[in-house]
Amino acid sequence: DNQTRYPVLIVLDGSPFMIFHATSSLTDRSIPEFVVASVPNVDRLRDMSHQNVAGIWPTSGGAERFLSFLTDELVPWLDAEFRTTGYRVIVGGSAAGRFAAFALLKAPAVFDAAISRSPALGTDFEMFRELVASASAASVPGDQFLYIVYGSHDYPVVTIYVERLLRLLEDEPPTWLRYEREVLDNKGHFQFASVNAGLSALFAEYRFPSERFLLEGPAAVAERARMLSARFKTDVEASALTSESELVDSACDLGRQRRFTDAIKVLDYGLELHPDSSRMVYYLAQMLEHADRTEEAVSAYSRVFDMEPSAGIAGMTKILFDNLVETTRSAKSETGS
Repeated sequence: DNQTRYPVLIVLDGSPFMIFHATSSLTDRSIPEFVVASVPNVDRLRDMSHQNVAGIWPTSGGAERFLSFLTDELVPWLDAEFRTTGYRVIVGGSAAGRFAAFALLKAPAVFDAAISRSPALGTDFEMFRELVASASAASVPGDQFLYIVYGSHDYPVVTIYVERLLRLLEDEPPTWLRYEREVLDNKGHFQFASVNAGLSALFAEYRFPSERFLLEGPAAVAERARMLSARFKTDVEASALTSESELVDSACDLGRQRRFTDAIKVLDYGLELHPDSSRMVYYLAQMLEHADRTEEAVSAYSRVFDMEPSAGIAGMTKILFDNLVETTRSAKSETGS
């Protein structure tokens, strides 16, 4: 019922189990919503392998054709059927992790990022030598991201050859590619937690540090939003980078340190991004009260009633407001003012 456009997450080995892990990961961080496209396997050995192993895997060697299916059929269909932004992430594990890395290096005009989970690079490594050399010579507009993640106890066909691939990328780095490697401690092959790890790394800059927010304020957040909008081909709202909850938590943490002036500054900044947040005004009133800025605190408590007259927060506000007014009245009576 709206005109919002979404990036696309293409999940290889697309079983219901894999879709559960991919979509549950999306709720764990402040990242965009996705159109999630599940691609189940018909013949995995065929689609995920680059060379034919005659007599052992009769159908192997179809990776190029499978990539053509994704780029020439699936992606255009997704763009025609759904409101997509044009930003696409491909994720796969083991042989599909190798394929995800291959797809990004081979077709960077189609894919913007790849989450390569425990990629079994050893079985097709010579292909990657040529691929990296070709990618290094290519001129690609954009900021593509390759994230490789595997367990510290993963198979040698993964660990040894990931090191070799990283050396290739260091020797001939494509100017358009950012890459990151993460090793999950005490884990083995093909960990489902790696989906979340990859999405968290891809969208790490959506988290705007509270201390930087304290120093630089909404202008810095707005600049970050412009940068991310260009990278992710969508409109990133500044308010999405510093959520109401994060700002309140940051202010409360500062309050616990008795840094009330800093807490008030965070909440004032926060209200520029979230002007309708009664919760933020509620905590602002408390910090003003603790900073002995009583008249401002009374005014802020009153604003909560105007914004949320019947919500649960109003009841708590009423108690604090009455206590503050009574305390103020008693103090004035004692001083005769």
